[in-house]
Amino acid sequence: MPKIAEPSTSLAPIVTIGVLFFIFGFVTWLNGPLITFVKLAFDLDDVNAFLVLMAFYLSYFFLALPSSAILR
Repeated sequence: MPKIAEPSTSLAPIVTIGVLFFIFGFVTWLNGPLITFVKLAFDLDDVNAFLVLMAFYLSYFFLALPSSAILR
């Protein structure tokens, strides 16, 4: 009778993904106070201050392109 393989534990990958989600979520959450600080520090209006937020989210797109090439 063949032996049934014991299930492998997947706790480490789950914890790693959870920590990464927390880090990315926390950094994304910090954009709110950052916009207020940028407005005060650089004397910008609302539109120019929100360009900081746009650059943050565009970086996800532009960094995904080389990352996909590396993973391929």
